[in-house]
Amino acid sequence: MKFLYLLLGANLLISAPMYLHALFKFRAIVAAECPEWLMRGGVLRDFQAHMPFFENSNEAFDVVAISFGSRWRELRAEAAANCARRIRICMPIFLVMFAIVIVLALTVGPAT
Repeated sequence: MKFLYLLLGANLLISAPMYLHALFKFRAIVAAECPEWLMRGGVLRDFQAHMPFFENSNEAFDVVAISFGSRWRELRAEAAANCARRIRICMPIFLVMFAIVIVLALTVGPAT
């Protein structure tokens, strides 16, 4: 059982930086080419324009939605396809690993 926890932890340590790098890089590409895709909301639009990316959760959700949708194909940057692919691969892996850890913690207990 300890091996499974170590395997899941190692996988998270490897894939988490890859996911975050792809997310921030893809956000920069989208913000440079099509900033109107990231600006939604009426009254708070001007206020959110000056917020850092990690403080605006709507913008993070928009970036993930763009990478899972078909709008990323409209971007001209060559790295956009790679970043969108990494986001689409890493996010489901995270969700599955999280579900496995929760199920193991509830059924077997913590690794000791």
